[in-house]
Amino acid sequence: MGQNYSQLTDGERNQFYALRKAKMPMTEIANQLGRSRATLYNELARNTCLWRGLLYRLLLSA
Repeated sequence: MGQNYSQLTDGERNQFYALRKAKMPMTEIANQLGRSRATLYNELARNTCLWRGLLYRLLLSA
């Protein structure tokens, strides 16, 4: 009935960000990793917000 969703492993996450840095289209990255584009966009949004919050806190503490 329902699907199981899992976050990227550390290895997949490293590969994902390396491919993003190389400007590979998200669809190709999804195909290469065997993941849906939605999973990758969720990963990107989750970590983008994390880094923005961390950078903001670091700027405030300086």
